[in-house]
Amino acid sequence: MNKDGLTSLAVASRSGQSTVVQVFLDESRVHVNACDNKGRTPLMHAAARGRLEVVQVLLADLRVDPEARDKNGLKPLAFAASNGRAAVLQVLLDDPRIDVNTRAKGSTPHMFAAQNGHLEAIRALLADPRVDPNAQYQYGGTALTVAAWKGQVAVVQALLADSRIDANTRADKGLTPLMFAAGQGHPEVVQALLADPQVDPEAVNEDGLTALAVASQNGQAAVVQVLLADSRIDVNTRTNAAWTPLMFATDQGHLETVQALLSDPRITPDTRNQDHGTALQLAAAKNYDTIVRLLLADPPVNSEAPNQQGQAALTLTDGSDSDTIVKSCQALANSLPQDGGKGVGGKDAVKGQDSRKGFFKRAGKLLKGLGKR
Repeated sequence: MNKDGLTSLAVASRSGQSTVVQVFLDESRVHVNACDNKGRTPLMHAAARGRLEVVQVLLADLRVDPEARDKNGLKPLAFAASNGRAAVLQVLLDDPRIDVNTRAKGSTPHMFAAQNGHLEAIRALLADPRVDPNAQYQYGGTALTVAAWKGQVAVVQALLADSRIDANTRADKGLTPLMFAAGQGHPEVVQALLADPQVDPEAVNEDGLTALAVASQNGQAAVVQVLLADSRIDVNTRTNAAWTPLMFATDQGHLETVQALLSDPRITPDTRNQDHGTALQLAAAKNYDTIVRLLLADPPVNSEAPNQQGQAALTLTDGSDSDTIVKSCQALANSLPQDGGKGVGGKDAVKGQDSRKGFFKRAGKLLKGLGKR
């Protein structure tokens, strides 16, 4: 046994020396399930490294335990799946002693394979009718959720091709695979999911956010463009707090995302949230000068922001007055606490906005009042 706790059998198993492994197994004094310092057995080492012949030799010895766990709870099947050893997986799956849906830290073997993008391993696991493709992680996610989150487009497509898959499975806080892909900025995965008729592009999480809202809040402009191209998407969808995707992008200062959203003629930028705030007012409150100018330059904003006489504010000003509006909005916002949104969820995203309720009303009066000059 060396400093890592590896026995001679373990070393031979790791290096793929099947003949040597057989010699050790023929010796009755050899402990065939001896663990190293991490609790790993010779079979685990062989499975992790894809030593197919060694795995076959070890499994042929009935003393070898194919269900042993290391200190992290991982079994040989999990090691093979996590490392993409498809051939070894098949041999293990053929052993009736194997629990194909075994878990380690809440994850199943096919979740490990999905996370690491091992397509052939996923196919081998899905081909076994005992494997539950919708088995859920401790926070509710499935293999599809994990693959979408990690941007594993080929694995996502393979999973969607399985008729048993729940394409709209929910994880913690009601997040779907599409929302995970959108929030993490994986446009190819988003496209793959949208191409599946099972996927609901308008599904909402517990706070009322859709995939478009999640992508907008996280500044994933490329994903936003993919979602906007889908005719099923409501571009002005509102959360439980009446926040729109444009509001989320604006509040977080995501310029490219704001530009992508404003490029869609269906966007209504003057929509108000439950605190009566608009995207323009949110941008001013955060001193996002460039976004404020961008919103003021947008025709729908100009046409739908009338003064007290029903006239559009900017139709009464020249270019210099645009600077005045920006500076006035910022000066007003600077007098208020800056405790805006954070996180991915809708509640956190609007938390802290109550302290700026007065700003929304005063900013509205300011913009209208400029038309009197």
